[in-house]
Amino acid sequence: MKVQNLIRDFELQKMKESESVKEYSDRLLSIANKVRLLGSMLNDSRIVEKLLVTVLEKFEATITTLENTKDLSKIFLIELLNALQTQEPEVKHDKLDKKAKAGIFVGYNIISKAYRVFQPHTSCVILRRDVHFAENEQWN
Repeated sequence: MKVQNLIRDFELQKMKESESVKEYSDRLLSIANKVRLLGSMLNDSRIVEKLLVTVLEKFEATITTLENTKDLSKIFLIELLNALQTQEPEVKHDKLDKKAKAGIFVGYNIISKAYRVFQPHTSCVILRRDVHFAENEQWN
């Protein structure tokens, strides 16, 4: 029963406008891996077929090129993902983009004039000199 629900969920997936090819393929592969863990088969060829049908219209030129140059029934998943990702515009970062990450002050570095800051999302303590303290806020 759970396998059938996962396969139905797989079939209902569609790529969102705000989503990258990597995010969408990761979502599909996550479902496919759950199906495989439960003992059923969901072939890579089925994932390729799903991607070809549900990818956004902006990738239509890439798919047409692939249709003209390769046999789509024999294309590997990685080939398709590489072709789609190369067409996707790279996110360009500006030097004024927000780079700050929340952290917890844990002390001073004894070797240099830097703060020791614990970052929960990476579980690492980093050394930073450019720190802004939000003294009136509480940590969740």
